[in-house]
Amino acid sequence: MKSSIDEIYKEIENHDCAMVKCEGSEKFVRAVMDFFFSVNAYSYNIYRIDYINNSDKDNISVLYIIVDIHDKKCLGSCLCRAKIAYQLKDTLFIQKGSKIDLLKFGKNISLDSIVLNQFPQGVFMLMALSDNARREMIVKIPWYLNDSQFKRYVELNNSIVVSPEENGKRGEASSARADVSQKSELEKIAEKFKSETGIEMVLCPKGSFVMGSPEDEIGRINDYCHNENQKEIIIPKPFMIGAYLTVIGQFELLADQNLLSDCNVSSNSDYRKYKLNPVNLISYNNAVYFCELLNKKFADLLPNNYKFSLPTESQWEYACRAGTTTAFNNGKNTSKSDEDNYKALDEIAWFENNSSLDINDTKFIRPVGLKKPNAWGVYDMHGTLYEWCINDQDRKNESYQSFAAIGKGGSYINAASCCRSASWLGFNKRDEKFDFVGFRLALVPTNSN
Repeated sequence: MKSSIDEIYKEIENHDCAMVKCEGSEKFVRAVMDFFFSVNAYSYNIYRIDYINNSDKDNISVLYIIVDIHDKKCLGSCLCRAKIAYQLKDTLFIQKGSKIDLLKFGKNISLDSIVLNQFPQGVFMLMALSDNARREMIVKIPWYLNDSQFKRYVELNNSIVVSPEENGKRGEASSARADVSQKSELEKIAEKFKSETGIEMVLCPKGSFVMGSPEDEIGRINDYCHNENQKEIIIPKPFMIGAYLTVIGQFELLADQNLLSDCNVSSNSDYRKYKLNPVNLISYNNAVYFCELLNKKFADLLPNNYKFSLPTESQWEYACRAGTTTAFNNGKNTSKSDEDNYKALDEIAWFENNSSLDINDTKFIRPVGLKKPNAWGVYDMHGTLYEWCINDQDRKNESYQSFAAIGKGGSYINAASCCRSASWLGFNKRDEKFDFVGFRLALVPTNSN
């Protein structure tokens, strides 16, 4: 059977036809077959279907379908726009709840299985993902996302993950909008920057706030080498901060080869496959170097006396609070009750109580942007990953030496008390890497005067 299919493919590869090859469990393969005979695929010109049940061999079934794509309308509004075999290159999606089934579209195309037997979601997924494939982007969807999270994930991928092929095109498209915008000069620059990189920046206006926590805030730490004593901080100039933690897709686009190698971002680990996962296992020094690369690459874009940088601790907390004075930036406080803390934090953060996916309580880092933002539109400042910050408050360790770096926000493995706006973690070295630490880009004044 294999040789005959290969022969057929050789015969059609110079024509406007494509072979869809689907491998997986019998249930999955039949679901794909049902899709091709569904009302959503009524206009497909199917030349041939071969179904092979290899139940004796790892319970894998195979489905071969040859379709005519000469007329774009023949594949309806789902897959024809991508010309299946010619434009869905190197695109991979993961079926919710499955890590085994594979769906392969045409020559040199590899897709993890996708839910096709649930309409209209199956069709929506194919439409959304084929749009990404047209841009030759690698799109991978975590299997554990629920329906609403899946839609949000696709929207975010389209918005903040930029392929090298798209770089520049989006900038041209948005520059005219920036010229007529009534936004501040800083916001216009941020809009242009997003169009070229996918990195969205949020304006933090000049002002002042009370940094630290009140004495009665539950979970507060205050001892000889770690304090959250309150103090008024003045922010004399506006700055921008990343709406999201820096994600793998953006990092791979903008980092140089030395940085990618050192951070191992291009490895084949499961975590690195998902472009909306935040970058972790990156040292403070490497995060700073990434900012320096951006300062060189976008020197012509930067306003006078501004630069890309890690935020200071005070800038980070100011951006996190967004005008709130409570433990969390959604206006809620910590409690002695774990249940109450879960209710307070679940809507805005991934933390110890909600980051498990299995009965073994294994915790996973989630993609960015799936929870609610704060009042200024900044996501995931509580939980997910600690974020590298500059130690502008001269925090000191037990030896009364200044910490080399500060981490803010808590992480997916931390309790709610560690994820408060005022909480912080000191680091003695700048070259260490941690699974629970990432970073968020800031566009800040070069001086505070």
